[in-house]
Amino acid sequence: MHTFFQKNADSTIVFEHNTDGYDPNYYFILTKTGDTINAFRYLAKLKYEKVKMPKMLKLIISLEKYKGIDVPAAINQYFNVVDLNEDTLKLLWKEADRLNTWKIVEDNSPVYCKNEKKVSSPIHCGDLMLQLITKDKIKLLNFNCPWVEEERCPGNFNRKGAIGVDALFRKHFPNMYN
Repeated sequence: MHTFFQKNADSTIVFEHNTDGYDPNYYFILTKTGDTINAFRYLAKLKYEKVKMPKMLKLIISLEKYKGIDVPAAINQYFNVVDLNEDTLKLLWKEADRLNTWKIVEDNSPVYCKNEKKVSSPIHCGDLMLQLITKDKIKLLNFNCPWVEEERCPGNFNRKGAIGVDALFRKHFPNMYN
């Protein structure tokens, strides 16, 4: 999917949500080609119905439904256009530019700061994954638990930018996870 956008769009921002479960990760994508901005979603989530049936039949159906679902994200039946109006798409892109999205680099080095705040940290708070794609390169960024780290030691440019892109996608993508 990444090389597809590298070939067919000028710039692409991919927000990847790790499901931490059996379902594949979700992808929310914003592209710009010339002056046209588009939004897409890759969501390979299986729905489970609570219907009474023999266990073996249910198992066989589940196995059949999961065939091919663990392949890397691609342009396939799980990939869809997100219908957002043009003004919203322009606002999304403008906000991404304001956040200096293209200047973000991965920064998971241990955080040392003078004014460290004591925060209660969950055992696992999740990763924030961004992919920034241009004609020249694909930049894969993974931030480990950035929300807790930013609360503990605020001000890191890269972490703040990644959290800002996360908030932007969550705000503007309707029904992000269903």
